[in-house]
Amino acid sequence: EYLDDNGDPKRDDVTITTSMVKRNISNYILKETVGKLGGTVWGKHCSKNVGVSIVRANRELVIRDSFLTSALRESKGRFIGIEVSFPPNLDSVFGVTNNKQDAVRLIPYEMKTISSQAGFDSEQEYLRDL
Repeated sequence: EYLDDNGDPKRDDVTITTSMVKRNISNYILKETVGKLGGTVWGKHCSKNVGVSIVRANRELVIRDSFLTSALRESKGRFIGIEVSFPPNLDSVFGVTNNKQDAVRLIPYEMKTISSQAGFDSEQEYLRDL
């Protein structure tokens, strides 16, 4: 729920879709190679899509890899897919730029930082309030 430009409460759907390569698929691919999964044709293809895909009105704005730790990005991150999809009504909530190329408010936040900024003594207290 959010407030529209007139201050009225509104509600829209945000869809988060995730995927991960199945173990039986990765095992099958590994049987065909002597190296690691990331070195295969499929692994190299997957490395082009590492990160969270931010989609507005069925169009990808950007893939942001800042949500992944460097260790995850280098290892299994390429075999995990995450998509956050939302309608144009939520442009102001996500901070969609005027050229519709990014959603600048959809960034990773440290729970400790935002709970402190919100005036809570602990992350747990902040989460209970949420």
